[in-house]
Amino acid sequence: MITIRRSGTASAATLIVLALGLTQIIAPGWIRRVGLDTWNMGTVMALARETTAQADLLKEQQEKLRRQIEAASLVSAQLAAGNLSLVEAIQEVSPILEDRLGFGINTSSEYLPKSYEQRVGRYLIRHATKQLLVSPVEMALCLARLEAEFAHLSKS
Repeated sequence: MITIRRSGTASAATLIVLALGLTQIIAPGWIRRVGLDTWNMGTVMALARETTAQADLLKEQQEKLRRQIEAASLVSAQLAAGNLSLVEAIQEVSPILEDRLGFGINTSSEYLPKSYEQRVGRYLIRHATKQLLVSPVEMALCLARLEAEFAHLSKS
C-alpha cells in the first residue's frame, strides 16, 4: 500500500501564503509593483480601518443615547412621583437632550409643541406616565397634574 504524504505540500503552500501576507504588511508598495497583490490588500485594509472607525463611532453614539435615555428616565420617575415640577424637570433634562437629533428642530405644525422646552415637556410627560402604567388611577392623576403644568408653561 502506497501512502501519499501531502503534509509537505500543504506546509509549503501555507508558508508561501504567510510570506506573501507578511510581505504585504511590511512592503505593500513592492507587492503592487511586482503584481502579486491579487487580493488588492491595500484597499481591503483601508476599508477595514474605515469600517472599524464607523463602528466605533456608532458605539459611542449608542452609548451616549443610552445615557440620555437613562438620565431622562430618572428625572421622569421623580416627575411622576411628584418630587419635581414639570418646569424643574425640563430644566434638568434640557441640557441632556440639547444635541439629540430632532429636539432642536423648530416646527410650525399647530399640533406639535412650538418651543424646545415644550418638546422636552411633552417628552417628559410621556415618559412619566409610562412609569405609572401599573395604576390607572395614579396615571390619570399624574397626567392631569402634568397637563395643567404644561398648559401653564405654554401660556408663559
